[in-house]
Amino acid sequence: MIDPDRLLAALNPPQREAVTHGEGPLLILAGAGSGKTRVITYRIAWLVGVLGVDPREIVAVTFTNKAAGEMKDRAERLLGFGIAGAYLGTFHALGLRILRANAAAAGLPPTFVVYDTADQLAVARAVLREDLGFTADPPFTPRDLLGRISRAKIALADPAEMLARARFPHEKWVA
Repeated sequence: MIDPDRLLAALNPPQREAVTHGEGPLLILAGAGSGKTRVITYRIAWLVGVLGVDPREIVAVTFTNKAAGEMKDRAERLLGFGIAGAYLGTFHALGLRILRANAAAAGLPPTFVVYDTADQLAVARAVLREDLGFTADPPFTPRDLLGRISRAKIALADPAEMLARARFPHEKWVA
C-alpha cells in the first residue's frame, strides 16, 4: 500500500476529486494539456495502491498508444511495482480485443483480420483494376472508392441495396 496523502499532494482539487472518485467507472473529458493522463495515472495508483484493487480489474482507455504507455509507466513508478494484467490501451485496441473475444457472437471467424489504411487502399486498387477492369484512368481513385464505401456504411446501406438504388455506372461500380 502507498500513502494516500503523499499520492494526493501533487494534485489540484479537481484532479484529487477524480482520483478519489468512489467505486465504479469514471469518464474523464478535458482539453489538451489539462492533465488527463496524470489524473488517470494517479487514479490507477489510487485504486491499486490505496484501495487494493487487482490490476486485472482496471481498464484505462485513451486515444494513443503513447499515452497508454505513459500511463502504465507513470502508475508503476508511483506504485513502485508493476501492474501486469491491467488493460491500458487505445479505444481501437480495446474494441478489437472485445471483438476478438466475441468473434463467434458477432458472426466472424476466429481468425478475422482487420485491414489498416494501406491494406484497404491495396484492396481498393485491386478491385478497380481486376474486378472492375480499369487498367488505366479509373473513374475514381482507390481512396475515393473507400470514401464512397464508408459513406454507404454510415448510411447502413448494404451492397444489394446500393445496387438496387444505383442510377449511374459509378454507383453500380461502388455497389
